[in-house]
Order: sequence, then structure tokens, then C-alpha cells
Amino acid sequence: MITYAGVNLPLATQEVKDWVQAFIPLRSIWTPWQNLPWPEGYIKPNYDDMPPVSLGTLYMPAGAARWTHGYFLATGDMLPTIAAATLDDDNLPKAATFVMGSSDRQISLQLFTLPPIPLSMDGIKEGVTTAAEDALNFQARENDLYLLPLYDERFTWWGSITSTFSRTVPIRGVI
Repeated sequence: MITYAGVNLPLATQEVKDWVQAFIPLRSIWTPWQNLPWPEGYIKPNYDDMPPVSLGTLYMPAGAARWTHGYFLATGDMLPTIAAATLDDDNLPKAATFVMGSSDRQISLQLFTLPPIPLSMDGIKEGVTTAAEDALNFQARENDLYLLPLYDERFTWWGSITSTFSRTVPIRGVI
């Protein structure tokens, strides 16, 4: 059982994994946490590289330098419900409850989502000839299959401005 934002997500069966790997190799999908080359002259951190993308697997490292993440499946009819639960009134991301497990053992945490990645789409209207027209005429349909990238709050810590943690010290006396 896997749920996100109250939606029961489809399980990644071996048949689905084989189909995805045959037509859309997951190694070809860029992720924000993809292993990029480390800059020359800098000391490389002492933690392992991120594991490869794997459907239906949640990666939960310890510490602040890495973040929980996983890729799960969703269908077109699930996306409006997930979007409503994961965007606030200003269309900014907010976390939703993720539950994974069985009836006797499960894990529950608050995760964010990145935009879903289309794996199979039947929502393109007939007569569309360009990629731009595809984007304008796309309508998700219930049988469309998407890759749903999920991550925890630690992902947003990268690139945060640390100067917000400064404090003002009052100056006493005359210089």
C-alpha cells in the first residue's frame, strides 16, 4: 500500500517496471539530486552517491546533507487531487502525508512533490503537429501514467540563504 495526499498510488509491479525501462529508461530522466561531477579542488563529502532512480522505492538517508526521495506512479485522474493537496493558495508547494507499508507495518511522513513526469499519455488531441501545440492542447486522461517524484524538506535546504540566521548586536558606548 502506498498513498500520497490521501490518494492510493498504483504499485510498480515488475511488468510495469519492465515496460518503463524498455520505453523510458529511468537513467535518462534528470533529477535535481542527480550525481553531478564534484568541482575540482573541493573536498568531496564522505557520503555515498545517490542511488539510481527506482520505481516504488523510498530512499531515506540520515543527516542534513541528503534528503528523503523516491519515485512513484500516478495516473492522470489522480493528479488534480494531488495538486490540490500539495499547493497552497499562492500555488507554492506544501507537504502532504505519504504512507507506505502493509496493514501491520507502515511508515508515514510529510513529503513534497516535484511536477509529475509523463510516462505514457493519451491526452494529445488529434491534428496536433508541434511540441508547442502538444503542450497547449494536452489534457490529462485517467489512463495516462506519470512518474511522481517525492522529497522531504531537506531538499529545500540546498541554496537557502544562511544570512537570515544573523542577529543584531547592540553597540554600547561611544567610539
